[in-house]
Amino acid sequence: MKMKLLFSVLLASLALMSSGRADVAKNFSGKTITIVVPYGTGGSYDKYARVFAKTLVKHIPGNPKAIVQNKTGGNGMIAMNWFANKAPNDGRTLLVPLQQTVVMQLLFPKKARYDAGKFFWLGASNKTNMIATSTKVKTIDQWRSTNAELMVPDVSKFGAAYLAAKVTGGALNLPIRVITGYRTQTEMLKSIESGETNAGFSSHPALMAFVPQWFEGNPPKVNRIAQFGLTRDPDLPNLATVLEMTPAKNKAAVRLASSPAYFGRGLVLPPGTNKEISLALRVAYDKMSSDEEFKALLKKRRLPLIPTKGEDLDATVKQLLSETTPEVLADIRNWLK
Repeated sequence: MKMKLLFSVLLASLALMSSGRADVAKNFSGKTITIVVPYGTGGSYDKYARVFAKTLVKHIPGNPKAIVQNKTGGNGMIAMNWFANKAPNDGRTLLVPLQQTVVMQLLFPKKARYDAGKFFWLGASNKTNMIATSTKVKTIDQWRSTNAELMVPDVSKFGAAYLAAKVTGGALNLPIRVITGYRTQTEMLKSIESGETNAGFSSHPALMAFVPQWFEGNPPKVNRIAQFGLTRDPDLPNLATVLEMTPAKNKAAVRLASSPAYFGRGLVLPPGTNKEISLALRVAYDKMSSDEEFKALLKKRRLPLIPTKGEDLDATVKQLLSETTPEVLADIRNWLK
């Protein structure tokens, strides 16, 4: 009798799983997925998105097509706010979120009109440290001894470079100024090459994709002076993080400001997306992460692959939102002035 009951439960479970997969396939069959990028074409967000578009669909029931849509403006915030409040939540509109999604919500709640805890993270494909570079100084110690003012380009006061630069200067008590008004990452990199500015904070993948020649030769044309992230990038094991150099009293604030590196380049679904569809897409993302074509396409584009599972990202988001203190936010806001 018990065996019959167990067999019946097993059959029912299998039927439910098959039904769920059929429903998911029906949602995507003959449809097109849109992957939204909060910046323009050519940057690392866009490059990852185009690889996602080619490879994620292979692992989604129903075999949909995928396109990439660049939704620019507000240094990424226009896309973020639209996605949270207006994007269709049928599972066919995905976003490559800003890596500073959580930090922006905590620091600028009036600008960030979303709740990062309500996004559904499918996964991320990199842990993207910002790399501090300079043509003015060779090391942090030289920066400290000369007290030279570093000038860093960015789009606006809500950019990733602005946050990393101002927090670095504030936490280490070193002079730094951010020049805003640049339109693209290419413009920012050119400003460093031309001498218009003398330092920068760019993601490691972006530097390797756009200006690997900076770091060739001895001495290099541009110096790497620090990393801005929670841990050292595997490609740069001898380059210290700002967090490592930060005095104890400032570590909590720098740790929060450095957390965007953990979120790398991934995909999220908007609030209210059907749970079954969400979980199916998370499974598809995991399968993509071990797909040889996916790995080959990233390697060809000089894009690192350091995957993080969606459930781990969800947990980290919720932890940051619940545990960050007003005192930590006050320190960061003071450095951003």
